[in-house]
Amino acid sequence: MYFSKQTLSGEWKLQLANYKSDLSKDLKGEIPIKELRDDRYINATVPGEVHMDLFKNNLIPDLYIGEKELEYRWIPDSDWKYSREFKIRKREYERPINIDLVCEGVDTIADIFINGIKIEQRLENMFRIHRIKDIKRFLNKPKLEDGDDVEIINKIDIIIYSPSKYCKDSAKNYKYEIPEWEYPNGIHHRNFIRKVACHFGWDFGPCFCPSGIYKDISLEFYSLPLIKEVMIHQNHKDYHLIGSVEIDISLRFFTSSICSFRPDKDLPIDISVVHRGTGFTTHKLVSLNTSKLLKDSKYTLTIVINDAKLWWPKGHGDQNLYDVTISIPKLELKSISTLNTTITTITNSIENSTSTTNITNNDDAPITSPTVEENNNNDNNNNNNNNNNNNNNNNNNNNNNNNNNNNNNNNNNNNNNNNNNNNIDNDNDKIIYKIRKTIGLRTSTIDVSKDIHGRKFQIVVNGVPIFAKGADWIPGDHFLTRISNEKIFHLLNSARLANMNCLRVWGGGQYEFDYFYELCDEFGIMLWQDLMFGCALYPTNKEFLKNVKKEVKCQVNRIGSHPSIILWCGSNESEQAIVDRVWDPIKNNSHRYTIDFNTLYVDVIMRILKKKLPDAFFWVSSPSNGVHEWGETNDQTRGDTHYWGVWHGNLDYISGYLNSKSRFLSEFGFQSLPSFSELKKVLSADQLNLTSPEMEARQRSPNPGNLGILKHIGLHFRIPLDFELLCYTSQILQAISIKTGCEHWRRSKPYCMGTLYWQLLDIWCGPSWSSIEYNGNWKPLQYFAKKFYQPILLSFVENIDYPNILEVWITHDYDNYDNIYIQAKLVILVWNLETSTIVNTVETIASVVLSDKNQLSKRVLQISKDKLFGVLPLPSSNYIVTGHFDCDTMKSNNQDLVSKFSNENYSDISNTYYPCAFKKLTLKPTKIQFSNICQSGVVVDPNWCRLSSTPTKSSNITVDQENKSFEFTIESTESIALFVWIECVNYSSGYYSDNGFNLFKDYPKSVTYYPLEFDPSVIPEFTFTSLRDTY
Repeated sequence: MYFSKQTLSGEWKLQLANYKSDLSKDLKGEIPIKELRDDRYINATVPGEVHMDLFKNNLIPDLYIGEKELEYRWIPDSDWKYSREFKIRKREYERPINIDLVCEGVDTIADIFINGIKIEQRLENMFRIHRIKDIKRFLNKPKLEDGDDVEIINKIDIIIYSPSKYCKDSAKNYKYEIPEWEYPNGIHHRNFIRKVACHFGWDFGPCFCPSGIYKDISLEFYSLPLIKEVMIHQNHKDYHLIGSVEIDISLRFFTSSICSFRPDKDLPIDISVVHRGTGFTTHKLVSLNTSKLLKDSKYTLTIVINDAKLWWPKGHGDQNLYDVTISIPKLELKSISTLNTTITTITNSIENSTSTTNITNNDDAPITSPTVEENNNNDNNNNNNNNNNNNNNNNNNNNNNNNNNNNNNNNNNNNNNNNNNNNIDNDNDKIIYKIRKTIGLRTSTIDVSKDIHGRKFQIVVNGVPIFAKGADWIPGDHFLTRISNEKIFHLLNSARLANMNCLRVWGGGQYEFDYFYELCDEFGIMLWQDLMFGCALYPTNKEFLKNVKKEVKCQVNRIGSHPSIILWCGSNESEQAIVDRVWDPIKNNSHRYTIDFNTLYVDVIMRILKKKLPDAFFWVSSPSNGVHEWGETNDQTRGDTHYWGVWHGNLDYISGYLNSKSRFLSEFGFQSLPSFSELKKVLSADQLNLTSPEMEARQRSPNPGNLGILKHIGLHFRIPLDFELLCYTSQILQAISIKTGCEHWRRSKPYCMGTLYWQLLDIWCGPSWSSIEYNGNWKPLQYFAKKFYQPILLSFVENIDYPNILEVWITHDYDNYDNIYIQAKLVILVWNLETSTIVNTVETIASVVLSDKNQLSKRVLQISKDKLFGVLPLPSSNYIVTGHFDCDTMKSNNQDLVSKFSNENYSDISNTYYPCAFKKLTLKPTKIQFSNICQSGVVVDPNWCRLSSTPTKSSNITVDQENKSFEFTIESTESIALFVWIECVNYSSGYYSDNGFNLFKDYPKSVTYYPLEFDPSVIPEFTFTSLRDTY
């Protein structure tokens, strides 16, 4: 038996194969880049994309600066050819083996040529791993006189065809119109190609429509049955009795690889299940009869895991993970023939187990990335020595100490399929071939049972209902090869720090890289996984459905074992488009498109998913009421909801959100501008204006567009003095708006059981709904989310029927605590904005029985505004009200809970009520400066910091080498400063322990800054802005 792998990633050549392939020769004009004329080649890198290779060769500018889409539209309108030579030793060629070409990701429509011979199998789906079997017949043969170590040169060419032309031709040739939503500067008919939909333009990003070989490509040499698919099914029937869980591991082999194996030989399979952290191992060694395997290329075996440790979402328990390794060991024939099936359970030392993410005591501090198994190719005959390719893609983040502050420039190291690649073990004397999967032992479903209101929609993990707190996830860049592991880590760590436990992988993007799913498993972030269909209807001809079937099988095999994936959803807003009859073709023939919808999502996708993952929960579309439950898709009494009444419906955020009901919010959002410092990098200096041509071009959601941002600001704030302050104010307004909605829906728990706001991250720098900017900096919304997603939330709301009554609510996430109560002093303070003093105090004892389903969210105080303000001499616009749940006075019959909330990361259970519109508040000018209170640590002196845009010398910033951060304390010297925004001017990106907060006079606040690229010798310089600075 034999297996080896030779990478073809690295250095390639790129050629313009057909300029503007949709046009006749006389209409094309001259190729705009002279270096591409006359069939000349340029250097390229795989994994890579055409646009990025052109940029790296200095042939095109940075496409994210200015307006470039239409100017460079000729790139996706053209065909491109990637080429390279590769060498195979004569010894390798003459082995009695199969040789396959494996393309992990090609974007998108492509033909492959080996030594000039066209491979019959065309690539037509960037979401599939393509295996071209038995390419040996296309390789150049060695000469008889050649020695065993002579390297035979071969050539591979991959022609990638214009995606815009493919879509246009496919739509033209289809039997009837298949409608879709269109976007500014977009390319039409994206629904005919299996490619990232937002590559064709969207309401949050550009349309460059990239193409290329965006993941690894390799050769596999083998003479053994190759595993095609690994499905893992869990049975928890004995868990509550004896603490054990059965896992059924189903292996499916490539039939052709079995045929090449001697039928009289048995195949040894070694399976180990190792608990990360403890190293507790359950092990099984079996022998498969290959003649029986030929009849059915599938084999299933059962392993019992004793003392099973369950996986829980963040905030509800530990994220216990198990690594399942299926390997083919090297065994003598005698050993195989006498092999008995055995199960042994051993405990390995912690040093020998796969380590988990190290979460420090400082919850805001950056944490160490998890270990991901290295994809080693140690065989001496791999011929990797001839690939001088600068290939970073096999690093797989195997440095355990690389936290998110270190930029290792491994921009493509997320492209490996870490869980599924055919890996060669470090110890070649023992292992020939192996596959690794990550699992977590858990049950999960979505409870859609009937209740008195309609139907529930709640995530249930291990029998416990979970309120989903999170956001929607889009691709982190328009050009996928620029999405590094470091970027993924920072974004997911940001979600973790903001108390999020759920993300929705949106259907207009991509099935994410393996590293993304590994981290979500580690962090306890549940995933709503859309299939990649969105905002369009789709063809249902035989060829398209066949392509989709292979895509779904591929992705279910690749990511289906991850415990973080809780829900699989067919599409984004496709059912809604049919129900609402959004497009004229549906109005004319809704029956036709309803049949197409059911064919694609129910008859094809759901059937495959249920066959491969019987316990998986499938939701046909979002929003929806469920499979075959046609009706209003945004029904407030059942299913999930996309609520856009505020942003696209032009409602005020207060009345819009507070009057909205939903069982589960899977999408809602409020736009803001990017930060001024980021816009300066992409706009011309004279374009830094809300209605300038370049600024309006950045706005991809024209209704209501930039003027909508201005209108909403005018409703609640005074119009800022300049564009920089307008950017700041728009972000504060966005944060307050989403805070209002999320607090409202959390208060309505358990009627509503999830809020996923649109959207967590940006794809480029432009107006959007994101809470994290393209460069990784948190907007105010991300800091607000950290508060409104706290395990215990204190919130204010005016009584909907009696607005003069102010209510205080406590909402918590501790549903699974039995017979546990908490109580603490609730303190309400009225602050005078004129004097910056406390002028009224209300104290009471608030208590909650955590296990009482009627107290998941509880009103703990009702108080008349007259009692708060009536006794005071000034109008209510002169005051603000704060409330806090005093954790120092907390009592409970669970001391662990009390201890948890004595920790400073959990102890700030507070909120602020503003009695009128912010533009009416009587705010006083103030000065924000560094306090004389120093942090512990190494004091750096002198240090130049920028205060209110004026450089001021301070000695009060300290360096924390261990947590790679800087600590400082600030104070407001004159009055109460609302929404204080700290911005670092000499680090490009990072995050703070808190930002966008209210700063009270004589109450200094300590803040920690975590730059993403920490340098202890570079002391940060800061600017401070508060709401009063805007006018």
